[in-house]
Amino acid sequence: MCGFFGLQSFSLDKSEKISVSRRAIKLLNSRGPDANGYVLDDNDNLVFSHNRLSILDLTETGSQPMVSNSGNLLMIYNGEIYNHLILRQELKDNNSFNNWKGTSDSETLIQAIDIWGIEKTLKKINGMFSFSIWNRQSKSLYLARDRFGEKPLYYSWIPQNASFVFGSDLIFDKLFKNIRFELNDEALNDLLHLNYINNNYTIFKNVYKLDPGCYSEIHFKKNQSPKINIQKYWKLENIN
Repeated sequence: MCGFFGLQSFSLDKSEKISVSRRAIKLLNSRGPDANGYVLDDNDNLVFSHNRLSILDLTETGSQPMVSNSGNLLMIYNGEIYNHLILRQELKDNNSFNNWKGTSDSETLIQAIDIWGIEKTLKKINGMFSFSIWNRQSKSLYLARDRFGEKPLYYSWIPQNASFVFGSDLIFDKLFKNIRFELNDEALNDLLHLNYINNNYTIFKNVYKLDPGCYSEIHFKKNQSPKINIQKYWKLENIN
């Protein structure tokens, strides 16, 4: 069980992004006490941070944030890919890729996405996961969640400081000074009457959870809220 947090902002300065990320790492420590780190990217407009619980590949080659062999993809990830050794063999047999640095399923995941693309990879992998991928060439951010939503993934656009945040835990209200997150009355009503929160809402207004079996592609423009395109890559009714 790892934890991760990401932030994209054209308005916050570099030192504030680092401060927020360090605060997130501290809050996520219980999810991944074995290692932690953060990476600034896209001319310091984007930051990825990660707390690691080491299970597969206990060495530093499994640490995150992780960069693909090509250098194009940056990833933070929580979960386990059960068939990752099968995928490695397929990448070797069908795509002539065998340039592995370690033995982690994290590396398998990022290399598969780099070679096959996100949608083909999501249809091949078997596991429980949530992750974020930054494509440096296309300037695209991807968020993805496993088929049944075993691993959580939250996101929000914060207009007060023009920042987009995302992560494995609902910690956004604890990261920013002088920004208040209001309770979502509709979500609270669901919780009291249904014992769960319906749709993709969370207990906070304007904070959402990515639905199971979905991935989103996100593009950013300065002084604008991000464009979020959500795709359903898996449906229960499609099982034969």
